[in-house]
Amino acid sequence: MRSVSKVIWGKVQITSVTWKACLGAAIGGLALFSLICGAIFLAFKTDDAMRKVELSEHIVAEANSFVATLTKAHGTLYRLTAQATNTSSLTNGAQVDIVGLTATIQETLGALQTQHANLVGEVENGIIFAQLNDIRPGIVDYTEKSLKVADLASFGSAKAMRDIQRVDELYDALLTASYQIQNSLSAENDAVRDETARWLRSGWVIFIAASLAGLLLSAGFAWSIGRKLAARIKSVSAAIGDIAGGRQVNKERMYAGQDELGEIVRNLTIFERHAMEAKQLTAVQARQKQETEQRIAQVGKLSEQFDIVVSDVLQQLSQSGAYLSQTSTRLAQSADNTKRRTGEVTQIAESANQMVNNATDICRELTSSVQTIGQGAKQSIDGTGKAEGAAAQMGTILSALDASATKIGDVLNLISEISDRTNLLAL
Repeated sequence: MRSVSKVIWGKVQITSVTWKACLGAAIGGLALFSLICGAIFLAFKTDDAMRKVELSEHIVAEANSFVATLTKAHGTLYRLTAQATNTSSLTNGAQVDIVGLTATIQETLGALQTQHANLVGEVENGIIFAQLNDIRPGIVDYTEKSLKVADLASFGSAKAMRDIQRVDELYDALLTASYQIQNSLSAENDAVRDETARWLRSGWVIFIAASLAGLLLSAGFAWSIGRKLAARIKSVSAAIGDIAGGRQVNKERMYAGQDELGEIVRNLTIFERHAMEAKQLTAVQARQKQETEQRIAQVGKLSEQFDIVVSDVLQQLSQSGAYLSQTSTRLAQSADNTKRRTGEVTQIAESANQMVNNATDICRELTSSVQTIGQGAKQSIDGTGKAEGAAAQMGTILSALDASATKIGDVLNLISEISDRTNLLAL
């Protein structure tokens, strides 16, 4: 497995182009991720700061509304008291007006307590929260006394004018405390606004600075990798030029780089060697092809010569066939002649056989005669006449045997001649 890094002077140096590119992409991605996270965080913080500002302004508005409601309630109470004490005999219209003012006072005091409860629930500042809790008893006391004065005024009692002075004292104290709370809330709202504006300015400045730093870091790393890759690509291009020009590749260019580009150069060198071997093999194959074509041409010539020879042989065979046909005809005729002559020979042989049989009979007769002569010689008593007759008869018989022997010799010579002719015809 090819190593992607090496240790130089105790430090790890990445040698793989792929890993360099991956590292650059990782750094760029990390920088982009950091920018996105920073933007999201800044957006959340901005939204949170704006909500704090809105809440602070809402609380200030609630405090202002509380003061306005308190002022409205006290003014309505004064109107009700003045109208009730200045009317000696209440008409129906005046009575309706007093009842309406009384209802307005009750509604306003209820709204005042609700607004106070809302302020207590929304305020986060401990000091302001304590101030709101401090005025709670005053609000309750003011509400009770105001309702009592309104009740007295609705019946036209003069005591309402005396009790309203005590309500005025509670009103002044409550209004002063409300103004203090209002001022505190306004000051806190201003502080929240200032802090939010300051934080937004510093946050955006930090975000922009971090963004620029990340971009510069990514650009610097990309430039460094790009410069090294450009140098390596130039070296690879020079090596490829050497290979294309048929020159030997510089070993320094070939083995200096341990990255993918160096591996490309080495693979190209191997490819060049294989290409030369393939070129040589192609030349050998071309030479073998030429030799094969020459052999094919020679084989073609030999084939043509063979065709000529075969044609001659076929012609000779045709002639020989005709000659053999004539010869077979002649042999058939010779066979017929031989058969005819064989029949003759058979007849002659039969004649010879008959002659031989005759000769055999003659020999038998001769033997019998010789025996008779022998007996006659032994007896000698038959006389000379009988001896001469026997001798003459014996000469006659010997002449006949000589003639028969001559004929038998002629027959044998004829048979020998016929046999020789038959052998010649067979050949």
